Amino acid sequence: HIPHSPPRQYTDGSPVAGEYPTPHMDVLGEMDKVVGSLVKYLKRRGLLQNTIVIFTSDNGGLGAKAGSEAVAGHASNGPLRGHKGLVYEGGQRVPLMMQWKGHIPRGETRSHMVGLNDLFSTFSDFAGVQVPTGQAIDSVSFADYIFDGSNTNGLRKYLANWRISGSRLRSQTIRKKNMKLIQFYQENNKMELYDLDTDLSESSNIIASANTTFLDEMLTELNSKSPCGDGESSPDPVCRRDVF
Repeated sequence: HIPHSPPRQYTDGSPVAGEYPTPHMDVLGEMDKVVGSLVKYLKRRGLLQNTIVIFTSDNGGLGAKAGSEAVAGHASNGPLRGHKGLVYEGGQRVPLMMQWKGHIPRGETRSHMVGLNDLFSTFSDFAGVQVPTGQAIDSVSFADYIFDGSNTNGLRKYLANWRISGSRLRSQTIRKKNMKLIQFYQENNKMELYDLDTDLSESSNIIASANTTFLDEMLTELNSKSPCGDGESSPDPVCRRDVF
């Protein structure tokens, strides 16, 4: 969040403000210190075996103007298009690193898509408890996949996201495997389609050559998950379309 206001020093007396070219980068450095302090504390108290440590974010990094790219060349989102608040990958693809000593395999990676909403069901499985009826209805556990990367049974098939700004649904997206469909709700449902395996930067819109049956499938799934459904009959004010 802006404005970035790094403290003069960290709790251990080490400097924070002014260590890097921008205040944004200073608070990133402070974050590293905080994570390190927490892990050291857990280790010192002998709690790492019973603690799941997660490092992630609820959105993509800042863009060039609010972040540090324009001033210091630090591109928070690397090759990804867009930034926090957008439905392009730069706005929603985030790191997800987990440590649970003696349980989660060390040094392994997973590539199947998951959402942060899936953590609820995943941690419930870790704890051996049932998700209460009617709770976390959009959460899909990936606990078995964490323990064994070859076990993809039960993982989500689709992942949807939305951008709501100014009390209006602006755009929404759904992904299946490597294919990602974007619908710009306030722009007469203009659509874009990207193959993330070959175009991670979402620079080549292939909607014109897309298979119509596949598009119908993706739109049906998107409408079933969208806060506005098909947009034609929802009474929710967030679904009203702006008229210019």
